[in-house]
Amino acid sequence: MDDEADTPSGCNSHSGLIDYANYSGLGGRKYEDSWNNRLAELLDNDEVATSREFRYPNNSRKKCDIIIQKGDVRIWVETKGAWKCWFSSKTGKQEENSANYKGYFYGDGKTHSVAQDIEKLNRLNSKNADYVGLLIIGFDISDDPIDPDMGQLIEKMELKEEGWEIFGPEIWTDRNHPDCRYNCWFFGKKVQ
Repeated sequence: MDDEADTPSGCNSHSGLIDYANYSGLGGRKYEDSWNNRLAELLDNDEVATSREFRYPNNSRKKCDIIIQKGDVRIWVETKGAWKCWFSSKTGKQEENSANYKGYFYGDGKTHSVAQDIEKLNRLNSKNADYVGLLIIGFDISDDPIDPDMGQLIEKMELKEEGWEIFGPEIWTDRNHPDCRYNCWFFGKKVQ
């Protein structure tokens, strides 16, 4: 998707994954929606069906980003962007998001955090899902990497003890600035 969005778009003239919402036509700050729509589209085929914004059981207000079904196997996946630092073409410098980043990441005082998505997925049982997963797309700079924060999240949420497998990070340079980076992790586990 990063390579797909190779033409600068939107008011900030970014290209790549960081501005996929404008590239996809959703516009604004609908980053996760644009990623999820495209991921569902890429996964959907004759053998795999996807659903978007599927309601969690016993909680009509909360929805899962993507449900993937292949035969009888159901995988519930949440996707989160973690904006620690990124390049702003508006200001011409790297921007830090320290005011919102930690709360959005760890769940302190936020309603849509990475930690809360893990909690939602952990509450599912085998009646609803066979596997659960969380895709995190992190934005940082090489001088202030997101890795230590991810380590703290893994420890705080006891992910390894809860049976989560951790894949990543896959890291590559943001085409908009040589010091800015994308980091992708996927956490997954079988539901008991």
